[in-house]
Amino acid sequence: MTVTAGRAFAVLTPLAVAACTSTGCDPSRAGFIESLGCESGGFQTRQVVLQNSLAQTQAGMLQQQARAAQAHSDAVTAQADLARRRERLANLDASFATLRLRLKQAEARQNVDQQALAQARAEVDTLALQRREVRSSDPDPQRLNVLSARESKVLELLQTME
Repeated sequence: MTVTAGRAFAVLTPLAVAACTSTGCDPSRAGFIESLGCESGGFQTRQVVLQNSLAQTQAGMLQQQARAAQAHSDAVTAQADLARRRERLANLDASFATLRLRLKQAEARQNVDQQALAQARAEVDTLALQRREVRSSDPDPQRLNVLSARESKVLELLQTME
């Protein structure tokens, strides 16, 4: 053995002994000297812990993605529902305009039942009041049903006068 090899052995031996007696094994610091103490399974244990942590993080991300997809789906459904209610209100408004025209035509006729005509006017006035209570930006489905039912009633009254 040469002097240089002897010195290297003398320097490396205490480091190797210190590494072998270390209690933990951290893969993030596992260089040559530090990894000498990882022979007893510490490295594998730390690796399993890190893999489990990664799996939990990935599962959490998948859950968040699923919640985001559900929220998007709910938003799309709500937008479609709002569009249907707005379209229904527009149709009711068009129908209401037709009812007013038919009421004016009935008023212009000579031999119309005045009692039925007065009732039809009152229903149209009530319908107009109820329509003002419905917001065009977000029509309430129950109020739309009330408007629709009242329009049907006025239509029946007007048909009996024809």
